[in-house]
Amino acid sequence: MSRVLLLGFIFLNAACATAAVKIHSVSNVENGVAIAEVWGSQRLLRQVDMKTGGAVEIPWPDALKDEEIIGSFLTGDRFYVIAQWTAGGGKPPTIYGYDRKTKAWKNEKTSVDCISFDTVELRGSRLSLQCEADPLKNTKARKVEVKLPVGSNSAKVQKFVFPLTASSEGDYSYKLEGDLFEWRAIQLLHKGTPVKTIQADGL
Repeated sequence: MSRVLLLGFIFLNAACATAAVKIHSVSNVENGVAIAEVWGSQRLLRQVDMKTGGAVEIPWPDALKDEEIIGSFLTGDRFYVIAQWTAGGGKPPTIYGYDRKTKAWKNEKTSVDCISFDTVELRGSRLSLQCEADPLKNTKARKVEVKLPVGSNSAKVQKFVFPLTASSEGDYSYKLEGDLFEWRAIQLLHKGTPVKTIQADGL
């Protein structure tokens, strides 16, 4: 079990049992925004503007109510979530897609034959995952490639190592402050200079 999966499962139970508000994950910066997953009395998705610090809510899909977000990323107008049901030894991750133009989650989803991973690479609508060895299945470390459930409209090649603790695009970037999976704040920067720090309960 990867450190992302193991630690994430531990904090999923701890964070939801307390009223303390924490940031559990944040996507990369794309088109001037990043999407943060916030835990408190409930789990929320908030789209954060890197210039102003303003945040708007993205609806939490019913399909994710019992699953943990392992990682998320933005590309073009699409937001993708890699989620996993971790109880009972876990199930293969599933990728869900959200269209930011229509503000709707898509019904399509993609299952991934890769229980444990932390690195992914995006090329168009294809996503490659660096899967860790699984002694229980006697499988070696390998690369698994899948097609995204909702086609990406970006031609960029992007690589992500989860969990993301910082990301940048042009002059704007962010850094997370606090403990792994329980970040207390997100710091916004312009040309490397901090301009605003937003506490988790302020998102």
